[in-house]
Amino acid sequence: MLAHDLKLCVILSHHYVDNVVTSRYNRLKYYNPKATIYPVGLPGYELLDGSAFIDRDLWPNNDKMHLNMEQHFCADWSLGDLHIYQAYLDNPDYDYYFLVEYDTAFNTPILDFFDITSKQCGGNSVDANITSWIWHQVYKSQTFNVKELTSKELGNSGVTTCLWFSNSILSLIVKECLDNKDRYNNMFSELRLGSLIKKYATLNLSKQNISEFISYSNDKLNWSHEKFFYHPCKQLLDAELEL
Repeated sequence: MLAHDLKLCVILSHHYVDNVVTSRYNRLKYYNPKATIYPVGLPGYELLDGSAFIDRDLWPNNDKMHLNMEQHFCADWSLGDLHIYQAYLDNPDYDYYFLVEYDTAFNTPILDFFDITSKQCGGNSVDANITSWIWHQVYKSQTFNVKELTSKELGNSGVTTCLWFSNSILSLIVKECLDNKDRYNNMFSELRLGSLIKKYATLNLSKQNISEFISYSNDKLNWSHEKFFYHPCKQLLDAELEL
């Protein structure tokens, strides 16, 4: 199957609407006219018109982790992985699924930038030194996780944007999450998704130099690329305006 012939579902996760989010939604449709652009978010937030809402009752929750953390911590902030599970459940017949967070800047088609058919799943992290990761430590310190995963079972998906999955892998992940949701409670999104990926597949880097484009902090990015997907970026870049 040629990349441009595949059925692609592009999931736009967001929790508010402003000119930046609206512009990026429209640009996803412009740059990827053959793909289905599927905006999704948690109930209780203002979402783009026509967005799908995540059914909180279906999926793991982080309620106790929220209570166990500092007061400023928001439980919903830790649920970034639920968007892709809900999108698959709503749209189970696509070849590939690609997740884009609202604060991801881009100026090129997904399939021109990422070779998604070369791997069953791709992202921006690998499972190096996971025991030293803060979200691993938080999870292992929580005594209420009676069904907790072992360190060998835990994984790291990396930032929950510009991740993709083949249908065959994502179907297994979603089924496991539905069938055993209590086992995945009180896990930061990237820890939960990474652990589910690790159960069924190997997460590959989406590009060898992906760390120049995707990070937790924008001061770690290489802003000199002509074509890009950058995260985090909450403002429209000049290059995004050049359609």
